[in-house]
Amino acid sequence: MLKEVAAHFVATEAKAARLAERALHVISEDPFLLDGPDIDKALALVIHKIAQQDYPPVTHSEGLGDDGT
Repeated sequence: MLKEVAAHFVATEAKAARLAERALHVISEDPFLLDGPDIDKALALVIHKIAQQDYPPVTHSEGLGDDGT
């Protein structure tokens, strides 16, 4: 589930896996981050904050060559 959520914030599956792993580590260090009625929303927020810090925003041109293909 973490990897699926992480995939929304990064461009590759490998980055999503690393982001999900980092999120799991952060949550294990501070489980109170998941405090509240909606754990899914809290998980997404943790992943989003890590993605903002560690990865640039995904652009439509990422991975495209000089000619846009």
